[in-house]
Amino acid sequence: MKSKSIVTIIFLIAIFSISCSNEHYLRLNSEFQPIKISQKLPENFKLGGSLRLASNNFFNSLDPHNNSNVSDSSWGPGLIYDRILKYEHGENVLLPSLKHECLICSKWTLEDEQKITFTIPNNLTWNTSPPTTLTTSDIEFSINRIKNQKNYDFLHMIQSIDIETENKISFQLRYPDSDFLMTLADVKNKIVSKNLTENSEEITLNNSIGSNSWSIEKFSPLTKITFLNLRKNDDQPFVDTIEINVLPDSQTRLSAYMVGLIDVYEIENLTHKDDQLYQNQLNVIEPSTGVSLTFNTSKFPYNNRNFRNAIINAIDIDEIQTLNKYFALGMPLIDKTWEVDQVKWQSQFNNPDKFSDNIKQSKVNMPMTIKMLASEYDQNYSETINKLTKQLALKGFLVETTILNNREYASKTWDQKDFDISVGPQFPQLSPNSFLFSILHSKGKLNSSNTYNIKLDKLIEEQSQTYNSQHREKIIQEINSILFDEMYRLMINSKVSSWTWTDAINNFYPNFYSQEYKHWDKVWIER
Repeated sequence: MKSKSIVTIIFLIAIFSISCSNEHYLRLNSEFQPIKISQKLPENFKLGGSLRLASNNFFNSLDPHNNSNVSDSSWGPGLIYDRILKYEHGENVLLPSLKHECLICSKWTLEDEQKITFTIPNNLTWNTSPPTTLTTSDIEFSINRIKNQKNYDFLHMIQSIDIETENKISFQLRYPDSDFLMTLADVKNKIVSKNLTENSEEITLNNSIGSNSWSIEKFSPLTKITFLNLRKNDDQPFVDTIEINVLPDSQTRLSAYMVGLIDVYEIENLTHKDDQLYQNQLNVIEPSTGVSLTFNTSKFPYNNRNFRNAIINAIDIDEIQTLNKYFALGMPLIDKTWEVDQVKWQSQFNNPDKFSDNIKQSKVNMPMTIKMLASEYDQNYSETINKLTKQLALKGFLVETTILNNREYASKTWDQKDFDISVGPQFPQLSPNSFLFSILHSKGKLNSSNTYNIKLDKLIEEQSQTYNSQHREKIIQEINSILFDEMYRLMINSKVSSWTWTDAINNFYPNFYSQEYKHWDKVWIER
């Protein structure tokens, strides 16, 4: 094992030290000169240096609209592009959060429930030589280009786009949609130059030109990408370059971090973490990802609320969520205030008194056979399923578990809805409304629990049409309350990604939950 690590480190040093034969070099854009920075800066900040990162995947495409790979959009070529809005990040932003704010816009105005107007500054430019102005024509072109991508329906609510002036653009929606602004902030909805893209069959290195301070300096799809800081505006990034190395192997990434070849590392195995190695640590809870437990309420006795709650009462959640105790329903959260009451949910698990009371009220004769459908998604899922099976058996249930591959599991649960209890991955959801309408609403196509709740449906519809954040939060908490009482489904083990970074990294306050990447602009290096 030791010899393998030594070989890995030597291999890494070789990769980081030599140039690849297929590496492409771009212009240095020497016409952009450093300017005096007047922005408010943290104390003792430093300019310069290189931020060194790692991507788990190869880069698929230079086209920011032609991929769903986060390595391209947030950890690769997509860093040179901005969006209309961005997700908030910073020292005072409580995660998980999908709250958003202007990026290239200066303000937005709600004209009515179906019309939103954005104003952009008149000093935005593309990094061409000479620089050209970014206008609302670029925004219209980009959004329409995104909408026309195959299998991309994230902007379905847009009916039309109207350019009012070069600096003012309005979106007419088909219906009021409280997720619209959050949707525009998504990292895939980047703004590209109409002039550079419109008549091109594809986006190549020659027309991969963005509007922020980053320019692609070197690019090798299988190895590495390097970004050069053009220092073109007042709010410029601190570091000179960002280097992102393609390291698909987890052991290679760990070795690269241990020998100081990368500055930021996603911890792969939390059960064996070294506190001394990971002195800087950030745990990112992902409430819409992880192991989901769902009851099929169209089948006896799972149509009985007390019986569903009894099963929850029988589960020792401390044994399942061994590292981070967190309860979620699977919905993407725009604000941390949307979370379920963690203390209230904790009280439902491993509760013998409530278990006995709920079994008695359900009038179900014990022992009862439970048929559980599970997915062999990864080791975390397998461990969760094994623990659940043992815990329920100790409470007198006769547990029959069927483990399927991912394709069979998806077909049985989401398509056929042929199961009693399912334990596996949730169908990916990009927004709160997407989750609420497709999974929880009575008419939802992915309503695998077969629930029919008129009050819940009305709340889902009401929250989807309000732009008042406080009013929407109140409705979301009402929905949380119903789901607590009914216990149709929940994330039995939400995903938690853990990150660490070297002491050379300063002012690092990322929002990895949203896949935001603008936090790299605020980092400075002190080696």
